[in-house]
Amino acid sequence: MERLILAGAGVVFALFAGCNPSTSPSVVGRFDPPDSLYRMMRIRTAEMKKLREWLLQDIAVADSFQRLYWPFAFADGIPTEGMHLTPMFPVYDRVFSRHYDSFYQAPSVGRYNMLVQTCEGCHQEHCSGPLRLIRRLYLEDHRNE
Repeated sequence: MERLILAGAGVVFALFAGCNPSTSPSVVGRFDPPDSLYRMMRIRTAEMKKLREWLLQDIAVADSFQRLYWPFAFADGIPTEGMHLTPMFPVYDRVFSRHYDSFYQAPSVGRYNMLVQTCEGCHQEHCSGPLRLIRRLYLEDHRNE
């Protein structure tokens, strides 16, 4: 278990340490996707926080965002013992994946907020604990006012 935690921490650190994109674990195929929903959620949370930070700073350099791109399916994750997933869970996973790819194709505050909204919707149905954290991830888009 300790090895898994250290490996997960190493991957998250590498994602955000400013590493070269060609050696980044976020490059598709570099690493196998995490196996547990817990690890998947931790990775996505760290990613969303970094994306939020960059969007707040108006850092719109495509290469910066692409370093974080690491698609994996939540539906493939192993739920924590006792976690109850409804038949809607794979639907939320597909919706999130579409918004995820859309964001990385053309990063914007609106597309980022769609990702957050998808997280919020899924967590309202499956695991309400992180809702407060998720709601703090939203960004205002002043450009559309």
